[in-house]
Amino acid sequence: MNSIKKYKWIIMSTSIILIAFLSIIMNLDKGRSGMVLAYGKVSQDAIEVSLINLIATPEQYDGKLVRVIGVGNVKFESNGLYLSRDDYKKAITKNAVWLALDEELLETTYEKLKKSNGKYVLVEGIFNSKKKGHFDKYSGTIDTITRYEFWK
Repeated sequence: MNSIKKYKWIIMSTSIILIAFLSIIMNLDKGRSGMVLAYGKVSQDAIEVSLINLIATPEQYDGKLVRVIGVGNVKFESNGLYLSRDDYKKAITKNAVWLALDEELLETTYEKLKKSNGKYVLVEGIFNSKKKGHFDKYSGTIDTITRYEFWK
């Protein structure tokens, strides 16, 4: 009888440990350290476009609400959405579009947005092919940005 109680205790303890472990694993990816992963609001009307198409054929998207993914950079006089991490690291601005970020529209701060530097982000806003960002170095501008989301 004593060995049956011991066996039940081992099974119960193992089950509790397994459940606790699985719970921890499942919650690891949910906003590390309370970090918010998305700012602003989702628009159902945005045109999903690759950054390559946006840069190569800017006239097709001029004045339109676009949704695009690239490597984010939020920094004084160099807010940009880059085609790749290498372009971001080497500051190849012709392979990027300028981001006209507005803290009020996104309901956040630049400090929080800076956490995206060097990471892939999804951006929704109005594309302007004529505005080329700081010192006209970029391949267009995304204005009126209403969504800025860390991309995994």
